[in-house]
Amino acid sequence: MTIKTKRSMNLKSLFPRLLRLLAACGVTLLVAPVIQADLLTDGFDTPGAPPDAGRVWDNRGYIDNGWYATSGYGTPNSPSLWDITATAGGRLENPASTDPAGNGSQYTESESPAWQWWTNPMAGSSSATSLSLSFDYGTGTGDTLTAHLWAVQTNGVSGANAYITNNQGWINGNSGQNQVSSAAGYTPYNLLNASNAPSNASVSGALTGAGTFNGAFDLSTLGIPGVSTVGDIDTFFIAFAANEVGGGTTWVDNLTVAIPEPSSSLLMACGGLVIGCMRSRRLGAQRP
Repeated sequence: MTIKTKRSMNLKSLFPRLLRLLAACGVTLLVAPVIQADLLTDGFDTPGAPPDAGRVWDNRGYIDNGWYATSGYGTPNSPSLWDITATAGGRLENPASTDPAGNGSQYTESESPAWQWWTNPMAGSSSATSLSLSFDYGTGTGDTLTAHLWAVQTNGVSGANAYITNNQGWINGNSGQNQVSSAAGYTPYNLLNASNAPSNASVSGALTGAGTFNGAFDLSTLGIPGVSTVGDIDTFFIAFAANEVGGGTTWVDNLTVAIPEPSSSLLMACGGLVIGCMRSRRLGAQRP
């Protein structure tokens, strides 16, 4: 982890330096510089129980208020089993080994999602067209985990309901009962395929076993109306859901949503331009 962090910092500092050297040589790139930035990071270091909510309401202060979970249907509503625990230094996990509904289906605390809705910290200020998602995960035998990542735009047409999704209606790790637009005009788009009233498809697919998920999204070609860069996105929504068939604990850790660092190929190209430019200047200075 330390090596990765050190490399990231070096790349972030090297790219602006190369741009300054190119400018000194009279060379201007035809693309705006893209600086790496974290949009959401969470190592789940502080244990606690995310509050339960049966809908992702647009009028109850959920935006920028951390993690929430989802209660199951019933009277009273069954509490979610998603918690942030101290296990392995901290992680978001659901210890369910059975589906309380008894049929591996839906509306239960073992499958309904843990989620967060937050304002894009780079809204209006980033020309980056790429977005990345990474996290560590684990599932019990036979169980699956899905990750859902949406762009949620403001100032849309007012919808019939004051929520962007009925998260109690998510089934077997799939999202469901999503809105085209909420009453306050929040409009969600799936970052997998730009679908509005996001489709069931998750950005991760069905994850099994244990490992690290790494996903990348090209906003310039995705097709969300009015969105071609990270700066065009108003808010983000992320959720983790499960398909529980009796395998045991499902967990997530080391979550990062980010603007990726400049690619090594871009850095090498800029470096090559700088070397060529400086060599030309030296040869010019040597000529009588």
